[in-house]
Amino acid sequence: MVDRKELEKARNTCFRLLKFRPRSEYELRLYLKKKKFSHEVIEEVTRSFLNNGLIDDSVFAKLWIESRIKRPLGLRRIIFELKTKGISDDIINDATSKYGSSENEEKIVEELVSRKLKAMHGLDREKKKSRLWGLCLRKGFSKEVVYEVLNKSI
Repeated sequence: MVDRKELEKARNTCFRLLKFRPRSEYELRLYLKKKKFSHEVIEEVTRSFLNNGLIDDSVFAKLWIESRIKRPLGLRRIIFELKTKGISDDIINDATSKYGSSENEEKIVEELVSRKLKAMHGLDREKKKSRLWGLCLRKGFSKEVVYEVLNKSI
């Protein structure tokens, strides 16, 4: 039998977390476990939130991608972040299919490079290329796209 007080406390904890941003099922489970709620309470609260549509990993993945693309971050990094949030490969593939084209990534990298080049006006060509290469790779863009854009831009 699940303790009603503990169940209510766990629900309130989840509501508080969801107030700030959407969460994946894995994130909620992990947080409740960290707060030392019993396994039965975690299962009950998670099932309740899933059934009521308060958590949905496919919606979460789409929202996450939209927010991270604006940063700008590359698809490789976004996929890594989604995996760390417990999102399954099927959901990730479905959510990224809209953003997965190299043309989209190329546009984003071009904008990023042109913005950053303005601040590098005093540097020589190789130093600019090196810094922009590192920046773009850290942000998760594919090497092929970065290489292509840098060769066109610099």
